[in-house]
Amino acid sequence: MEAVHDKRRPLVPTVAERLWWVFWRLDARRSSNGYSANAISPTEIDAWCRVSGTRLKPWEIRALDEMEIIRLRWLGRDPEDEPEVVEGQPVTPALVKALFG
Repeated sequence: MEAVHDKRRPLVPTVAERLWWVFWRLDARRSSNGYSANAISPTEIDAWCRVSGTRLKPWEIRALDEMEIIRLRWLGRDPEDEPEVVEGQPVTPALVKALFG
């Protein structure tokens, strides 16, 4: 398998070169909450694809999700610790109490 290599980046198989490029474009636009980097949301991926004219296949989106998990862990955040979000709001005791009394 042929691979692309440059001294500043890890060895990337040619078949994954496009996906690697997409991930780093998205990562460069990653937002922050002031304490740590935010996860790249599906909405942000969709918006970037529309603006850039890039079409991603379902397997590429799944691969980006896996890459994102690794990146967040490297940045010191565990994606498994993310609160569940309902309609844009994290599920917290206060929200449950507000909804169900």
